[in-house]
Amino acid sequence: DTVLGEKEIAKLGRFKLGAWGYDDADVLQLLHEKISSSKKPVLGLALTLTTHYPYRTPSEKFRIFDPSTRDYDFLNVYNYADWAVHNFITQAEKSGYFKNTIFVFVADHTHHRYLDYYEDRNVPFLIYAPGRVAPALDETIASQLDVIPTILGLVGKKAVFSSMGRNLLAPGRTQTAYFAYGNLFGWIENEHFYLRFFDGKEDLSYNIQPPRQKNNFCEKDPAVCDDMSKKAKAYLNLSYELLNKNIVFPSDVELQKEIDPKK
Repeated sequence: DTVLGEKEIAKLGRFKLGAWGYDDADVLQLLHEKISSSKKPVLGLALTLTTHYPYRTPSEKFRIFDPSTRDYDFLNVYNYADWAVHNFITQAEKSGYFKNTIFVFVADHTHHRYLDYYEDRNVPFLIYAPGRVAPALDETIASQLDVIPTILGLVGKKAVFSSMGRNLLAPGRTQTAYFAYGNLFGWIENEHFYLRFFDGKEDLSYNIQPPRQKNNFCEKDPAVCDDMSKKAKAYLNLSYELLNKNIVFPSDVELQKEIDPKK
């Protein structure tokens, strides 16, 4: 594995350090160079940070919104991020690795401002693979747990992996998602959005269709609410169990049995 962190990038002497790290275009440039120079298939990942608070662009030319526009600082860094991603993909299209590469863009969280509980759980998951994935907007309910299974499904090769989630491009997928962030966790299923705070003082339920206002479906149909609560708690408890016992990935013996059950 090759890791380029802040110290390694600083030694290159090519880029200027931003508020949270190196700017998106610089990080993506290094990713492009690493993939281009590899003679073997590679899994490459870049952590982009420019869109994180305090929302500073590396140049004035990207600041196209002024304070009269709500969220102008956030929109400006997204203008920059759009340019950086476009620049990265344009370079990739001219390279030898483009046709055999699946590009995936995903976020860890929103910017939180002016968002209700449901909107604050919504992050982009963009798959760009011309010839492999047809252009479309899919509003299937999904979660970050589904990223790994979906990518492996696209690759189309047999793989042993340890992850929750499911392949979003496979038939028969369910309209469900587990989420946990900060002091709350919950479950989304069909039109229902259920969340619970870790202190256990309150259960909240919403309809995911706008206007998203609190409803009382837990009172109207307690069985449905109880089922969603149990599913959310199951995911939460299993996550902590795997983490605390360091058993997220199987042991060598278990892995060998999975690869070759006859042995």
